[in-house]
Amino acid sequence: MRRLLPVGVAAGIAAAFNAPIAAVTFTIEEVVGTLDHSILSGVVVAAALAAVIERGILGGHPVIQVSQAYSLDHPIVAAHLCVARAPRRRWSPSRSPTRCCWCARGFA
Repeated sequence: MRRLLPVGVAAGIAAAFNAPIAAVTFTIEEVVGTLDHSILSGVVVAAALAAVIERGILGGHPVIQVSQAYSLDHPIVAAHLCVARAPRRRWSPSRSPTRCCWCARGFA
């Protein structure tokens, strides 16, 4: 059971997110905790097989399609929006200068 749990986790993550390398990395770091070579081969094979089977069933098309990605073209506009909203959120740029910059970077 101790060796099968990481294999199942890697296969599930690889199939759910179509990311076998990320599944292997996450499983080794979070589930196993150490780089155990006896478990590594099973995790890699399970993640690769899950990604291949998932690709065969769903095809190369994403499950959720985004027709157009929206973003603000001007980070200055985003900064002004953050500053205008600051008094409503009970913080001001003088109290927390990093929040306004962080908000502007998020919109850029």
